[in-house]
Amino acid sequence: MQKITDTYKTPIRGGRSEKWWLNNPGQLDKGKNAKHRTQITSKTPDIDIRKFLDEFSLKGVEFGNWLGQGERYDHLLSAGAAINELSKLVGKNVGFDGNVGIAFGARGVKGAAAHFECVENMINLTKRSGAGTLAHESGHAIDFNIGAFCDQHKTYAYLSGGRSTAATLSDNVGWEMRAMVNQIVDYVKTTGSFKKLFERTYPNSPYWYRRTEVFARFFEQYVAYKTQSKNAYLCKPWDKYVNGLNKLAYLQEDEFKQILPVADKLVARIKDYVSNNGLPLEKAAYPIAIVYKPKDAPAPGTAATKQPQDTKATKNNGESTGTVKAKINLYDFVGKDKLRPVLMGVYHDPKGYAVATDGWIFIADKELFNAELSGKVIGKKGEDLTKYKPYPKWHILLEEKDKKMKVEIKFNADDVIKFIKSKGLTGKQLKDKQVRLYSHRDYAYRADYLLLFCKAVKRFNVNKVILNSRCHLLVKSDNGYVILAPQEYNSEIALNYK
Repeated sequence: MQKITDTYKTPIRGGRSEKWWLNNPGQLDKGKNAKHRTQITSKTPDIDIRKFLDEFSLKGVEFGNWLGQGERYDHLLSAGAAINELSKLVGKNVGFDGNVGIAFGARGVKGAAAHFECVENMINLTKRSGAGTLAHESGHAIDFNIGAFCDQHKTYAYLSGGRSTAATLSDNVGWEMRAMVNQIVDYVKTTGSFKKLFERTYPNSPYWYRRTEVFARFFEQYVAYKTQSKNAYLCKPWDKYVNGLNKLAYLQEDEFKQILPVADKLVARIKDYVSNNGLPLEKAAYPIAIVYKPKDAPAPGTAATKQPQDTKATKNNGESTGTVKAKINLYDFVGKDKLRPVLMGVYHDPKGYAVATDGWIFIADKELFNAELSGKVIGKKGEDLTKYKPYPKWHILLEEKDKKMKVEIKFNADDVIKFIKSKGLTGKQLKDKQVRLYSHRDYAYRADYLLLFCKAVKRFNVNKVILNSRCHLLVKSDNGYVILAPQEYNSEIALNYK
């Protein structure tokens, strides 16, 4: 039997096994785990590497220095069976006309069971942990090779957008396969599994939410589902993805099946395109977003990736400004002012309130509280900011305002909103202009903050506010609290009201 050796050699990395074998003749398989490996004898069937490469259009194989002949035989035989299963989905041209190669234990990266090198266009599977990762790394190879050479973009070599961690990439526009890959990645980032994974790993492990990794994990799971494979070299069994220890890295079954039609279309298009008679690509705009719909939930909108935080109806208690609650985004109430008691995210108080403040305006909302995030401060992008600025004693603020309470007065939020809008203020003008209420000569309220305050008043369904001796506006209701602090009045930029 002939010795199994490299067919692909590179001057950059890997390809060093030939020298080792020349200097160590006869050292075929004497490691401590040799009994678990193929024992090479005169009766061991030969492997035709060239036939393996030609069948799947691979450019070459490469072996690490420490792989004995038995291990080489095992890896090659296992990879052949795994790629044969994969080819049933994407076609035999797995190597993209001889552009992609595969290495076994030759190019390992510390901490990685396997990896894909776009520069050398090589899939590397480590000696001890590479089994089960071939589908994942093939996802990277598809993402890169179609993106770099077929469905091209001047900025993003990968169809998915590569190492970007963005929820969407609106400028990542090209042809139909780029659109479908982005639709899949954008969708995954709306699921509950991904959001929990993000909360647990941000900001220390950006690897988990890089777009290319999100796609590769999805493709790996897709291969497991479509093939129902028992080939442990290709991927894990399907039930391991939805019930395994690391299940947050993958989609739950109901999440997965909602995007399955897009994935089926993408993989069928890949198989068609890379075949000899494949149809040409067609131009495509950035895809309409598909948003994950939890079980038994109403159908989601198709275009919005950022959903309103509340759209619930409320009962009319006799003092209502409307029977439908105002939509509100608590992240409009956060800030970065280091000199004031601000929150850079939303604090989910274990007492049952979602709390936000930038020092000038404060809100505590019961219905937007998320029990799963109890005790945490979550930023606009879902990052955990608890260690930077917790705000556990916000209720003291209410007690202080109560002590200074002056009078309870009527407040018509709709009238105030109408008045501000009648002035035609937009953008920075809202920050620069002040509205003076109740004819107080010393204090007024920044127009943009006053609009936020009015939204909260409408949300809490009340028509009265407490005005204390320092002109803080305070609303107390069964649903929560909101406080607006005044600023020193400047007559040159004031808009007088009442």
